[in-house]
Amino acid sequence: MHMKKRSFQKSMLMGNTAVVTLVVVVLFICANLYLIHEDAKRIQQQTESNASSILEQIRITIDGVNEICLQLSANSYIIRILEGLPILEGNVFEKSPELDAQTKAFMWSYLIKKDSLHRIILYSNSGDFTYVGSAVDREYMEKNQVLNSLSVQAREYFDSGAQSFYLRSYPRDVLIPAQDKYIISITREIKNLISLPSEVKGYVEAQVAIRALGNALSLLPNQCEGYLVDEKSGKVLFAYQQTEEGIAALRDNRFEKGFFYTEVPVENLGINLVLAQSKSVQNGFISVMFGVSLLLSVLVIFAVAFGQYFTIKNTSKPITELCQLIESVNVSRMNLFDFTLDFPEDSDEVRRLSRAFQQLLEALKRVTEQHIFDATSAAKATLYALQSQINPHFFHNMLAVIASLAEEGDNEKIVKVCGKLSQNLRYVSSFSETEVPLNDEVSNAISYLELMKIRYEEKLEYSIQYIGDDSVPLVPKFILQPLLENSFRNGFKKAFPWQLFLEVYTTSDLWYVKLIDNGVGMDVAALEKIRGKIAQIKKESTRLIIEELKIGGLSIPNICMRLFLLYRENMIFEVDSVQGEYFQIRIGGRLN
Repeated sequence: MHMKKRSFQKSMLMGNTAVVTLVVVVLFICANLYLIHEDAKRIQQQTESNASSILEQIRITIDGVNEICLQLSANSYIIRILEGLPILEGNVFEKSPELDAQTKAFMWSYLIKKDSLHRIILYSNSGDFTYVGSAVDREYMEKNQVLNSLSVQAREYFDSGAQSFYLRSYPRDVLIPAQDKYIISITREIKNLISLPSEVKGYVEAQVAIRALGNALSLLPNQCEGYLVDEKSGKVLFAYQQTEEGIAALRDNRFEKGFFYTEVPVENLGINLVLAQSKSVQNGFISVMFGVSLLLSVLVIFAVAFGQYFTIKNTSKPITELCQLIESVNVSRMNLFDFTLDFPEDSDEVRRLSRAFQQLLEALKRVTEQHIFDATSAAKATLYALQSQINPHFFHNMLAVIASLAEEGDNEKIVKVCGKLSQNLRYVSSFSETEVPLNDEVSNAISYLELMKIRYEEKLEYSIQYIGDDSVPLVPKFILQPLLENSFRNGFKKAFPWQLFLEVYTTSDLWYVKLIDNGVGMDVAALEKIRGKIAQIKKESTRLIIEELKIGGLSIPNICMRLFLLYRENMIFEVDSVQGEYFQIRIGGRLN
């Protein structure tokens, strides 16, 4: 007994230690989540700080371009060139190559000062122009009078009394429309400030390509993606350290889900700066935190287990006495089960108690299984009875149709009707199975509709649509024809034509059949009554459902009961209607 007691003490120690372990693990998980949250906040703040630094660099670049424009607009040599331009037909700079070369040589010195510059354009009030930097499409410019248009825009801007420089952006290079380049432009008036009153001699425009602004993104740390995006269209104009995942997230506008993300507008340029850093950058931090937490958890658990050992030495006596009491129980005297407890010797009292109770549970399980078997057998018998029910009016009507066709001498239709009727009777009278492939059930429904089409001819219109894949689920037998009969019996009580639409949907994990007719429908009270019955069926036990599945008609609630017995919470059964317009029912199931 002393050995047994020690074993039981060990069991209690293990149990208490497990509880303490759970508490420690929960605490460390909470602490880790908090630290991870704080680290995420730090990364987000760093991303926003990087955005501010890049915006400052972009502003410095724009200010440098503006400074070049300012120097050229006040340069005496440029002013003398514009004042001394002869009046010629066409572009004076093209007519005077020497003058053009001298002017360009002077402008090149400014272009070299700023490697970020894309192009410098000098044009007079009369439309003469020259440029240095990236080439232009002269034919396009002359044909469309691009520079004249730009000159008019600049003149209108400065005449309005706005700023001393004109800042604008082009979604593409207006001087080379074939190239997809986003251009930032600064324009200034060229004035001779020495002579009074000062006159505008022309304009100088300095252009910078988007890639020059994108160079500021080189300040970003590793694993941080940077994008310059068109504010209106969302098009990516420049990308730095981009990834396929980042491009896809930017395209689909879902950066918030997997990235530390910030987006800020670049003032007056019509573009936005987007910085994003994948949340996977936290993986290293999370790994370290997990390792540290695991080590601390182990140390705490060992410390607690050592302390628990001294507190449970004297707690095993009551449990040992309970074990001895169970040994003395003679279960064979009970009337519920006819068996005796097998109580082998074991040093672990808890395991011995567990085995005794396990034997009791196994006996209870056998009784429960027998009860379920009896209930299931009753359910199957009821389903067979329901399946065996045939609408006699349908066969009486079809026999009347055959008689009418015989009087008319239409032998071909008589053969067709008899074949379809025989096929339908064979299907509904077969009791070998209660579940059939959905294709068989749909084929029987089509056969029924073809018979009704022969009877009503042009008064009836129907169509069938198949959606999904080629999956063929098993469904309760004889569930579609009763729904069709319901439409003819209760729905079609108004003027022709009668219309029926059948939609069949199947996939590997879902199937449904939707039926819509243009009959008289239901009023709100009748519709709510059916919906209430469906909701009640979903709440009832199997025993109550079986009791309600009585022979007396394959009504809509009875079809719902059969589906519910097969699919339970995965059943689909929906009814909708507008009185005087239509009736719709959708039945199906989700497959596990």
